[in-house]
Amino acid sequence: AGPASLARWTLGFCDERLVPFDHAESTYGLYRTHLLSRLPIPESQVITINPELPVEEAAEDYAKKLRQAFQGDSIPVFDLLILGVGPDGHTCSLFPDHPLLQRILEDQEENPLPAALVQPHTGKLCWFLDEAAARLLTVPFEKHSTL
Repeated sequence: AGPASLARWTLGFCDERLVPFDHAESTYGLYRTHLLSRLPIPESQVITINPELPVEEAAEDYAKKLRQAFQGDSIPVFDLLILGVGPDGHTCSLFPDHPLLQRILEDQEENPLPAALVQPHTGKLCWFLDEAAARLLTVPFEKHSTL
């Protein structure tokens, strides 16, 4: 339905640091600056942490916001999740040129890293990479246009 359909999206974040949104480590801050400012998604449909709260309160506040956004679902069901991969293989942080990407996507680990175990219950798992990261892979991949 085109860009107008984005106005119906609800966005949440799975990898946020408890820092002000204008801090360089704020996931939401980076998305707001580099992506959300270019899309017609109302700010009211973006679920964020409250960085002014202590960590436990911020987590509970965020959980409450998710429950409100996904009323009737005991566990929120997202249509799309964007997860990075951290240096120890956890999902939600991926640093440029990190060799873990190849270890995760090429599936040659005797004891796979956590990110390699991600499998949706329904739908399809897709990994979106920048060209520099994709060049490290020896497995086939599709190249798509950018935003």
